[in-house]
Order: sequence, then structure tokens, then C-alpha cells
Amino acid sequence: CPKRFASARSLQKHRQVHLDGGLSCPDCGKTLTSKASLVTHRRIHTGERPFACPDCGKGFMATKSLSKHRQAQHIAGGFICTDCGKSLSSHPALVAHQRIHTGERPYECPDCGKGFMAVKSLSKHRKIHR
Repeated sequence: CPKRFASARSLQKHRQVHLDGGLSCPDCGKTLTSKASLVTHRRIHTGERPFACPDCGKGFMATKSLSKHRQAQHIAGGFICTDCGKSLSSHPALVAHQRIHTGERPYECPDCGKGFMAVKSLSKHRKIHR
């Protein structure tokens, strides 16, 4: 398989799909590595948001998303964007967010020169060149 991964953990999870066959989403066909991952993924299709923020009531599809929201929006010490007032959970997240306002695109595709605000976006884009 020619796929590349940024972390050993991601590679290991992907290998498991080849070994076990994985679990396929009946809605879109995406292959996932565990039943829990499939349950969480299917919420994209159903719109279910079973995890409510106790502070504001906003719903989330996963507990990890709820935790990030609470840290950024409700827990003291958040990092505030001076342009729009949004609160972020870390300095790197604030720097990445501020690129929305500045238009900075520091990650350039070596194949076509297109710029991206985040490494993740560049990685996703590079798949079109393979």
C-alpha cells in the first residue's frame, strides 16, 4: 500500500485495516478500525450530538470535541484572538486561527506551489498528485 502517515500510530491503525478488513460505514463506505470509531463516524451522517456542554448546552459528536470546546470557550486561560474575540485552547491553535484573518499560507505544495494555512490541508492536497 503506497499510503504515507505522519505518525507511527496512524500507520499502525491503517495496517490493522489491511489485516482485519476494518469496519465499513454503510452510509459512505469509509473503513474504520473499531466499532467505537464507526459509531462516532456515523454521527456525521445522522447529525446526532449526544455530548452536551454543561456550560452552554452546545452539542458534540465526540467527547474529545466537547473537551476541546470547554477548554477553549469556558475554562480560564484560553488564548483570545484580537481580531474576532474567539477563544482558543493553545497558542499554536491561536496562531493557526489568525491565518484566517491575515491570509497567510505558509505551507506550500512542492508539486504545484499552491499555499495552505495548515499542514493537514497540504497533506490532504498532496494526495491529488499521487
